[in-house]
Amino acid sequence: MEYSEVLKFAGGRIWRGDTALELGLVDKLGSLDDAIDSMVTKLELEDYKVFSYNTEVEFEFDFNLLIQNKLPSQIQDLLNKI
Repeated sequence: MEYSEVLKFAGGRIWRGDTALELGLVDKLGSLDDAIDSMVTKLELEDYKVFSYNTEVEFEFDFNLLIQNKLPSQIQDLLNKI
């Protein structure tokens, strides 16, 4: 995909799988295991390990990450004191 074409879809937006497929942003739909299998095949790997790191994140933490770069610094300072 040409860079000019990428700019039409860029901007931090999130696309549903079927829409991303229609737009040519992904080659095919599948699971995480499908993606790993595809990469193993493409890279011709014989010996590899997959590590999963599961962490629980509280909603407040996620919310703060979403807003921290969008609010004026005075509001951010107040939120940090809470």
